[in-house]
Amino acid sequence: TVPSIPIAKSQRFLRLGTSARIAGWGMTYFEQEGFTRALVWAKTKVDGARCEGLWGRVCAVDFPKFKAGACFGDSGGPLFAHDPKRGWVEFGIVEGGFDKCTTRRPQLFTRADLLSKWIEGRIAAIEGG
Repeated sequence: TVPSIPIAKSQRFLRLGTSARIAGWGMTYFEQEGFTRALVWAKTKVDGARCEGLWGRVCAVDFPKFKAGACFGDSGGPLFAHDPKRGWVEFGIVEGGFDKCTTRRPQLFTRADLLSKWIEGRIAAIEGG
């Protein structure tokens, strides 16, 4: 059995300024030839619980440096925060970004807490099947 990363079920990680990490194997810049071979952990901060007026999403941006973010190939990957009691917890799922992988605008993440029961059901079905 593969160990799983806990899903944050509270909304405390959605607060403005929460430090987080994005994990992925996607491109590291727009029009990159091929994909990154190593897992990349990009630093970011929560920009707000709602994105562009869309419910159920989290926005995050690497403020104030604007150097890191999600890019093509990272979709479906996790947005993590560190919980002192539980370790790393996933509270978002990479959904998309804006304008050619820009790091100057927030990236969009689906809230993992809203999908946690469905995700846990799928994991149980796969492990049991």
